Amino acid sequence: MTAVLRRSPSAPGRHRASGRALFSGSPRAVLRSLSQDDPLQLRARVVRRIRARFLLMDAESVLRRTLVHAAHDARGLGPEDVLEDWIAARIDRAIDELASASLEPGSALGPWSELARPLGLDARAMARGSVRFNACSLEARRAFFLLVLGGASLEDCAARSGVTAVELAQAARTALQVLLDEAGTTRRCAGGGAA
Repeated sequence: MTAVLRRSPSAPGRHRASGRALFSGSPRAVLRSLSQDDPLQLRARVVRRIRARFLLMDAESVLRRTLVHAAHDARGLGPEDVLEDWIAARIDRAIDELASASLEPGSALGPWSELARPLGLDARAMARGSVRFNACSLEARRAFFLLVLGGASLEDCAARSGVTAVELAQAARTALQVLLDEAGTTRRCAGGGAA
């Protein structure tokens, strides 16, 4: 089955090349073609997938890893592969790898600073806490996203999700506690206590 990308709604009149054409050549050539102007809208796909899985992650890191996987795996893309599914699998692999990865020394803390600041937390602690947060149950992560990050009404969310408001609040609290526990560890270390 050959997949041809449709015209981009954000660029009227501009036709996109066949998605498969972007995957021909050496891994370096594939990486270059996928990176230049983001022809497959990988950045937006990555952000949508992270949100759909209710994860706290740096989308740029996921995008970079997705690009590397796609470039490396391009020769294995067969005519029977559905391009959308093939790309989604590379995004999910990058997410899975980074969701369980520990914070690398010298990692950029920009995305974590933006999330940590309104919560009054340290960006490095937030980055470490995100690894633990991402290991929480889907229900806890979803509740946190809806109630804490999204500011949705507890009653409305509970009614739509089919659980009680108490169960939903407890799930959100579980996920929030993971982040707060990490911030507490950081404060103890800064105060001279043992971590």
